[in-house]
Amino acid sequence: MEKVIGIAGYGKVGGSMALALYRRGWEVHILTRFPDDVPFHFHPRDRAEEFIERARNFIIAVRDSDLRDMAHQLSHHRVAGKRFLHLSGALTSSELKPLKEKGAHTGSLHPLQSFPRKDPSLLENIYFSFEGDEEARALALKLAEEFRSRLFPIDPKKKTLYHAAAVFASNFADAMWIIADIIMREISDVGIEAMEPLIRSTLANALEMGPRKALTGPARRGDFITIEKHLKALQKYPEIREIYEKITNFILQEGKG
Repeated sequence: MEKVIGIAGYGKVGGSMALALYRRGWEVHILTRFPDDVPFHFHPRDRAEEFIERARNFIIAVRDSDLRDMAHQLSHHRVAGKRFLHLSGALTSSELKPLKEKGAHTGSLHPLQSFPRKDPSLLENIYFSFEGDEEARALALKLAEEFRSRLFPIDPKKKTLYHAAAVFASNFADAMWIIADIIMREISDVGIEAMEPLIRSTLANALEMGPRKALTGPARRGDFITIEKHLKALQKYPEIREIYEKITNFILQEGKG
């Protein structure tokens, strides 16, 4: 497979992909409104035909709300036989229907990772989900191999549920740390930084033992006296108290399973 790729979009994920592939010897073409001073070949949006002519393999790395429009725009050019992957975690390859109807191969490739910044190292040693046709899978597999990462198939009908799982593992975990920081700063002059060893050991145990076996705390022990004390102490934070109660009830139900 020739190491030439076009990336439509230059946000945090698209930029990370571009940097990672460039460092691995790929010729990288970027379709964007916002060119940078990095050594890629940048193409303005109004010269999409030139962009399409430069490669056979493409990644569409735009916002979910812009994905169908981008696919439609690119489909006006000679895309037959070319391969297109989008990076959305929530949307399926059906968003690329305008390209598929013009003879392109399509798929969705989602890096199971968070990207707070453009950072090529975030693509290394992770998992990528994929769904799409065989030609698109060949490109997805090549990219995963470039990043020393793993590719796993996903049912497109369950793509939204898959994305919800990722939200629980990432965004909701961040939300829990925000809550811990709020409470800590009320009682002391330190915040979440004091909990770093606890967070790191909790994560390590969950990955090593599995989250169910690693689970500790009053709900896991059935310590209802402590739970009631916590609920009373959290009365001044009604929304946080409600979250505590719901998660505690979930843990108690897990213990019965």
